[in-house]
Amino acid sequence: MINTALIAHDGKKSDMVSFVLNNKDILANMNLYATGTTGKKIEGEGFKVEKLLSGPMGGDAQIAAMIATGQIDMVIFLGILLISILTNLMYKCWLDCVMYTMYPWRPIQKLPFTC
Repeated sequence: MINTALIAHDGKKSDMVSFVLNNKDILANMNLYATGTTGKKIEGEGFKVEKLLSGPMGGDAQIAAMIATGQIDMVIFLGILLISILTNLMYKCWLDCVMYTMYPWRPIQKLPFTC
């Protein structure tokens, strides 16, 4: 199974829930990981999700570590990336992990997601 991290800024959490619901058939065959609040909202829709700590309390660092150690195969991020990098170094940390460990050296199969 593909291990997938779901990350959403506060203003994008409802969009993440919509994304998950729109792609439930695909995501149902994945192991889902999310930071605290995002995980609770996704779990509230009936999905099994491994909830990590809240992002500011270390959840972003947990995801970055999982990416760096090869435990996460794919990251789905909904937010404003430039603002994220400028205001929170942990986003830069996991983004660097994604760029250096997942793309393009470990590409995964293309999945037919809908937004």
